[in-house]
Amino acid sequence: MSIDVGSKIRKIRLQEQMTLQELAQRCGCSKSMLSKIENSVASPSIATLSKISKALGIKMCNLLDESNSQTCVFTSLSSLDDDSFIKSNEGYRFAPLAANFVNNSMTPLLIRGKIGEVIKHELVHNGEEFVMVLKGELIFQVGNTEYKMKEKDCIYFNSTEKHGMIPLTETVEYLDVVL
Repeated sequence: MSIDVGSKIRKIRLQEQMTLQELAQRCGCSKSMLSKIENSVASPSIATLSKISKALGIKMCNLLDESNSQTCVFTSLSSLDDDSFIKSNEGYRFAPLAANFVNNSMTPLLIRGKIGEVIKHELVHNGEEFVMVLKGELIFQVGNTEYKMKEKDCIYFNSTEKHGMIPLTETVEYLDVVL
């Protein structure tokens, strides 16, 4: 179940009769980066997906949807394989957990990161986020404050604050609900 986000972005952009340059200006990304994303040469971060979806006038979940919309979505985390995850340029991987839900107001994601793969990064986008660590330990930065988080720890914050994570254990896994 591999999701081709780049092709979806291109398809929607062309449906909206928008040039790559126009989309770049609207979302604040470079034309070169958008081209790489559309051609699956680069993988967007969650923040970049949020900005692109807003510029296209759609919800982020529409870019992650791969099937028909539903009013109830069940996902077994144990059924997610490597193809279920999208790798970001920052090194973490994320899998949409309810992308095909009708008119959703939040985007639940399962995030996985490994020491040595995730690079220090700062994301900023519209909305709010709720994060709950499911496995491992990490440093989660919000603004200028760093939080050492372990299993069952939660944090809720405004996504317009710069934020990012660095794994402290070999593998970290957390639920990230973007509102």
